[in-house]
Amino acid sequence: MAYENLFHVQIGDGIYLIATDQQGKSMQPGPATTNSYLVVGNEKALLFDLAVDDPALKEYAQNLAGKPMMLTLSHGHYDHIYHLEQFPDVWLHEKDAPLLQGGGAGLRKVVHCPNLHYLAMDDVVNLGDRDLDVIHIPGHTPGSILLLDRKTKILLSGDTVARRLLYRITGFVPFDDFCHQLRQLKAFGFDVMYSAHDRCALPKTHIDTMLDVIENHFREKGQQVTLDGVGDFLLYRTGKEGELQYFDICMPI
Repeated sequence: MAYENLFHVQIGDGIYLIATDQQGKSMQPGPATTNSYLVVGNEKALLFDLAVDDPALKEYAQNLAGKPMMLTLSHGHYDHIYHLEQFPDVWLHEKDAPLLQGGGAGLRKVVHCPNLHYLAMDDVVNLGDRDLDVIHIPGHTPGSILLLDRKTKILLSGDTVARRLLYRITGFVPFDDFCHQLRQLKAFGFDVMYSAHDRCALPKTHIDTMLDVIENHFREKGQQVTLDGVGDFLLYRTGKEGELQYFDICMPI
C-alpha cells in the first residue's frame, strides 16, 4: 500500500503525530489540520484516533509501531473514525458507543463496527514500559476522553482541549460543569497538550484561555453565524489563527 500522502513527526519519546501532507507539513499554528497519534511502548502500541482520512493509516502506523497495536478513540465523531472498519477492536468511552451506531447529529453508522471495549475515568492503559492515564471530560461529546502519557508528560486531548471547540453538537454538558473539569485537569502532571486538529504543542496555560473565553466573553460577545446546510451557531474568536494564543468556540443556537 502506498504511503505517499502520509508522514509522521516524533513529538516525544515514543510518541508520533501522523498526518497527511495534503495539508502541508508545518508544525506551527495555523489553519485546522487532522492528526492521529501513535504511542509506542516496549510491548505494544496505541493509535489514538482515526482523524486522518487515508486508508493506508492503519498499515502506516502498524509499520511505524513494529508491534501489536490497539486503536483508541478520543470520541465517536465521524471525523475521528475514518476507515474504522479495518480494525477488529476499538477502545473508547461507553457513552460514545451510540455515535458509532448512527446516533447523534451528523454522524454515520459504521457498517462493520469493530468489537467495542470501554475505557473510563482513572483507567490506565499499559503498553509495557509506559502507562497512559484515561481522563474523561464530557462536553464535546458525552464520552470524550484524553490520554496522559506519564513517561513524557504529554497529554493527547482529541477535541476537548484545543484551539477550536465545537460545543453542544452531540449531547450537552453545562458550561459550569465543563469548566470545573477543565480546572481539575490543570492539576494533572503534564507539560504540553496535542489536539486532533492542530499540530502545534499547546501549553497548559491554554486551559486558562479557554476558561476565560467560556466564562467571560462567549455568551455576551459571541456572534451569530449561519453554516449552510447545518444551521445557526454562536461563534466567538480570540487571537489570530497563525498565533499559538488563538481560540474559537462555536455551538448551535
